[in-house]
Amino acid sequence: MRLVPIFVAFTFTSVVNCGWMRLKIHSGDTAYERLVNDTSEDTDSDQTEAFQTIRYPLGKRPIYGSQNQNPMMKYEIDPKQVERLLGLFVNDLRFYFNETSFESRKFELVVPGFRKELAKNNILIESESSSQELLDQLTFAKHVFLIMVDSAKGMHYYSDVSNPCHRLMHSVIELNVRILTVLDARGKLDVHIDSYEAELALFKRCLGIWVAKFASLMHVPIGERLVFATQVKQVQTTLAMLEKQIPFPMTPLLVQ
Repeated sequence: MRLVPIFVAFTFTSVVNCGWMRLKIHSGDTAYERLVNDTSEDTDSDQTEAFQTIRYPLGKRPIYGSQNQNPMMKYEIDPKQVERLLGLFVNDLRFYFNETSFESRKFELVVPGFRKELAKNNILIESESSSQELLDQLTFAKHVFLIMVDSAKGMHYYSDVSNPCHRLMHSVIELNVRILTVLDARGKLDVHIDSYEAELALFKRCLGIWVAKFASLMHVPIGERLVFATQVKQVQTTLAMLEKQIPFPMTPLLVQ
């Protein structure tokens, strides 16, 4: 099953110039280009479980033979290993969420390591005859990472707690990334989380409160208004999609 619908919620739909980022329409998946353009150095500190596990390229096992004694020269794909390591990668990203917030400052410290690992393994997986399910899982891992990177930047930019506009911008950006915590490694609603329905209801209530408060603010720059509206739309779209994935009989939790 394709995961494209869930990613629609994370697509920027307008062009906005502001100090945080330039939002633009993307006609396709540019995740790989965004990843490989980073020139920061790899570090050995604070490596995640997935990084420590990977010694050969992601999910590849060496093929030995008389013509090829070097295990790094040729590989065959190991789908189960790839799936396991991609799951570890997403779980490592979840480490930067606690019960109430996204620890963006800590996450920013390890972004280079995540970025390098994902870029390296992206091309390896897509060069193989991988299943669509495996490619979708890789795509979701990239989207989670990039949303976390963008959100961390936005939360850092709108970090002035004395500014009512900044507080609300910070909150809705964080909410947009916190929704990821109720998804499984394949980008679907994780119904195995005991409190997933309560989490979705809480997300919607908070969004409604923040939208009302933002509407009451005066003299908000047009750039901030457009960014806020874009973030709100993303949250609303994602919540609507996730509500449809709640198993039948559907509990009417997502009410205003």
